[in-house]
Amino acid sequence: MKRRRHWLLAVLALALCWVSPARADFPDRTVHFVVPYAPGGLTDLLARILAQKLGEKWGQSVVVENRPGGNGTVAEGLVARAAPDGYTVIVVLTAHTVAPSDSQYKLSYDPIKGFEPIMRLGSTPELLVVNPNVLPVSSVKELIAVAKSRPKAINFGSAGTYTPGFLNMALFMQATGTEMVNVSFQGSGPAFTSLLGGEVQLTFATMAEALAQSKAGKLRALAVSGSRRSPLAPEIPTVLEAFGAASPEIAELLGAETAWYGALTTGGTPREVVARLHDDMAEALRSPDVQAKLAAQSFQVDGGPSSEFAAFISRDIAKWTELRKTGVIH
Repeated sequence: MKRRRHWLLAVLALALCWVSPARADFPDRTVHFVVPYAPGGLTDLLARILAQKLGEKWGQSVVVENRPGGNGTVAEGLVARAAPDGYTVIVVLTAHTVAPSDSQYKLSYDPIKGFEPIMRLGSTPELLVVNPNVLPVSSVKELIAVAKSRPKAINFGSAGTYTPGFLNMALFMQATGTEMVNVSFQGSGPAFTSLLGGEVQLTFATMAEALAQSKAGKLRALAVSGSRRSPLAPEIPTVLEAFGAASPEIAELLGAETAWYGALTTGGTPREVVARLHDDMAEALRSPDVQAKLAAQSFQVDGGPSSEFAAFISRDIAKWTELRKTGVIH
C-alpha cells in the first residue's frame, strides 16, 4: 500500500513538472487580441497600445484583429469558443454587459461562463458634439428644445445599440423626454466620420477626437457625460450641469457611467495564465508612455484584480437588465 502511494505521488510530481513549465513560459507563440469593432475607436486604440507593450515584454507577436458585427457579439462568440489557453484575448466595453439584458437577442455564448475576466482596464467620459452645419444649436437646452419640436427628425450616430454612445443618448432622451433616431455603424470611428460629413447630426464621442474637431470649428461641444468634468476640457459642463435642476431619478440617468473597458479571455483558461495576463497588463498600464497616451484620451485607468472585474460584470448585467425592464433603454 505504501509502495503504491509513493508510486502515485511520483506520477503526480512528474505530471506537475510536465504542465507547469508550459504555463510558466506563457506565451511561447503568437497571442491574438480581438476587437469587436472597426478600427479607429478607443477600444481599438486600447488593444493596440496593450498589444505593442505586451509584445515587447513577451518577445512574441501580439496581433490585433478587428471583428465587427452584431454589436460586438460576433467577436465575443469567437473568443468564447476559442481554446481555453489564454492565447485569445478580447477587449470589450459596456456592450458586453448590456447585450445579455436584451431577451430578444439570442447570444451564442454565456456572457459569464464563456469568459475569464482579466481586468477592468478603465473608463472614460464621452463628449456630446453636434455638427453645427446641420444642427445649429449652441447648448444642451437648445438641443432639447429643437428635438422636442421635431420628434424623430434628428439622427445621432453610434457604434451600435449596446455601446456607450448609444447608451448615453438613450439615457439623455429618457431624461429629457426627447426622441431622436439612432444610426448604427460598425465602430465609433465610422460613426464619427459620418458626423463630420453631416450624415448624422450629433453623437457622443471619445474626448480626444471630439475635442480636436471642436477646436478646429468643425464640431460644437455641448457637454460631457458622467458625473464630473473632464480635465482635458474643464470649461465644458457635464450633461447634468447643462440640463439644470433635475429630480434624483433624472440626475442618476444623466450622471451614469457608461463607457468602461475591460479585457477577457476564454472561459476555462488556467488561473495561472489569467494571472500572468493580468499582471503583465497592469504593468503595461502603469508605464509612463502608456499613461500619457491614455491621459490624452481622458482615460482613467483601473487595473484592479480579476475577481473585482468578475463581480462588476455580474452587477452591471443586473443593472442594465433592470433599466431595460423599466423602459429606460429599448
